[in-house]
Amino acid sequence: MSADDQDFEAKRKLLHSADADISLRILALDSITAHDLFHVDLLALLLNPAVPVELRAEATEKSAGCPELAPILMKFLEHGTEPPEILFWALYALGSIYAGDESATDVQALVERYLEDERVVVVVPPTSGTIAQEADWARRTIEGENIDPEWMSSFRHVTP
Repeated sequence: MSADDQDFEAKRKLLHSADADISLRILALDSITAHDLFHVDLLALLLNPAVPVELRAEATEKSAGCPELAPILMKFLEHGTEPPEILFWALYALGSIYAGDESATDVQALVERYLEDERVVVVVPPTSGTIAQEADWARRTIEGENIDPEWMSSFRHVTP
């Protein structure tokens, strides 16, 4: 096994270790995003309710780059029983996956169910957004608008 493969396996082991510090697990997740098996790790995190919500939310956000995980994300929205952080990032991921795909009417219908959900989710402290804002962004993005999510406005810097 090459040194790169050993490094990757060590990061995966850390990622899935329930005893490891959550911050280290998130760093491990961030460090393996380019690997061919990344979607498998995301799937394992998404489907395991014993994984801390903070880590599952990170995995849900990163699912935006994995269209093969869209059916799982749609199930989250369909059932509506996941924590608000998971629903928020599922909306983000689906908006990203189906951007400009107006034929994705089933996804749009699920997204629209959350347009009145005013639960607040902390995105990156101290920045927060509501599920309704993210649902509106996802709906508009799927319809073809090229816009940033509402919460991203706090990251824009105005130069004098």
